[in-house]
Amino acid sequence: MIPQPIILFLLPLAIAFAIPHQLDGFNYSCSPSDIASIHISHSTPTFPSNSQKTTPIATPTAFTIFAAHSGSPIHLQPINAASQAFFIGQAPATYCPSPPVENCPPGTSTALLVNDGRSSLVSRISFRPIKILLAIADLTTQSQQYTEVPGGQLIYVAATGALGFTEAHYGTTPPGAALTGFIESSGLGYGSFRFTGLGATGFLACPNANGTAPYQVFANVRGLTDADVPGGSVRHCIGFDALTTKYNGTRPAAWEYT
Repeated sequence: MIPQPIILFLLPLAIAFAIPHQLDGFNYSCSPSDIASIHISHSTPTFPSNSQKTTPIATPTAFTIFAAHSGSPIHLQPINAASQAFFIGQAPATYCPSPPVENCPPGTSTALLVNDGRSSLVSRISFRPIKILLAIADLTTQSQQYTEVPGGQLIYVAATGALGFTEAHYGTTPPGAALTGFIESSGLGYGSFRFTGLGATGFLACPNANGTAPYQVFANVRGLTDADVPGGSVRHCIGFDALTTKYNGTRPAAWEYT
């Protein structure tokens, strides 16, 4: 027999469980037998994984550039780096310190990379992100040359419109030069190389003082004047499309462009 004090203690609880409870318009009732039938799980709880699938970063592809303007003397001619500028009708100017460097790159072509829109003559075949090479905030569009010299060589457009590249081991650019605004778009056949900064509306090949080759490459920037181009007349410059082809070399195109 259950002692009377215990009965008096348990009786209110039994009544409470037996009386229906109303919550949000629904009746809930629970009896002592219902409580006994509840199964309590002791299994280890599981939580959503914090791991996320990451999209691999595409490796920039090296390319060479040539001019396209049907019926002109520059049509389908390669664009090469020389004297901190770019020319059509002139071989690239390169250097390799041999010794100590053994088996220097050929140095007979000009190869570039574009990383997030930024372009340059780049350091080694193993590309290093441009944010490591430059302490600048805007990483939208810049290009690098495909070289082996430590640190790489960056490409820029001067305020005068001249397409240029930095001297090896330095990285300084003329006042007002733009390091951003380069775009390389690959296609099924040929790709295209463009510059969208400084109000540019395409590229120009400007002849030298006597009106002949080599033609220096300029971006047709806003405010380009006759005094900016080597021949002294913007009217004598030839507009062209800069087309690209994949650089298929297994090593850098040059150790250094000069």
